[in-house]
Amino acid sequence: MAGLVKRGAFFSVRFVNPDGHRKIVALRTKSPDRAELACRRIGKLVAAIQTGSDLDEELTRWVAKLAPVKVGSGGVIGSERGAECCSPR
Repeated sequence: MAGLVKRGAFFSVRFVNPDGHRKIVALRTKSPDRAELACRRIGKLVAAIQTGSDLDEELTRWVAKLAPVKVGSGGVIGSERGAECCSPR
């Protein structure tokens, strides 16, 4: 599960990554709608990684567009698991 946090003028997403550590990803957006959408997607991504289930097509496309540094530094996708779960099927 991921939660939305407003830090100053911008939003961030807090979540617990699959190895149990709490993480925060800064979204760099002021739009509540865009922040909520990103929060839902990060929540789905973390849940898919924890359960080992496949990502849906829309989520796979979204992850492919993200900068690898942002996703990796937030701890959402580990090195080998990220490549495995987010590759097109």
